[in-house]
Amino acid sequence: MHHKHQLTATIADEGTESGAVDMSGQTMLAILVPTLDSATLEIEGSFDGTNFYDVKDTGGNQVGLWPASVGGFILDGDAVARFVGIPFIRFKTGAAQTNGPRVFKIAVM
Repeated sequence: MHHKHQLTATIADEGTESGAVDMSGQTMLAILVPTLDSATLEIEGSFDGTNFYDVKDTGGNQVGLWPASVGGFILDGDAVARFVGIPFIRFKTGAAQTNGPRVFKIAVM
């Protein structure tokens, strides 16, 4: 039986990137995105937890990129399905987060 639990990733105050989140052996179900300082949000993928890249679909379009939003929101299963099988992810914003650290909550199973 699979148990649901939560992982977190934090973008530090004045930062633009979270640390690596190890998704190995886990399925991402949803992401709670905190309120951001008017910046685009991108989820990048990695196979080694060090070198991160844009994730693209078969047409070469970047996935995991959302326009600037100042309100918190939840990315549902459809939005996160493109990241299944990617061992590490991280969150990146288009501008420094100047009003304190931003904590992303990732529901996994």
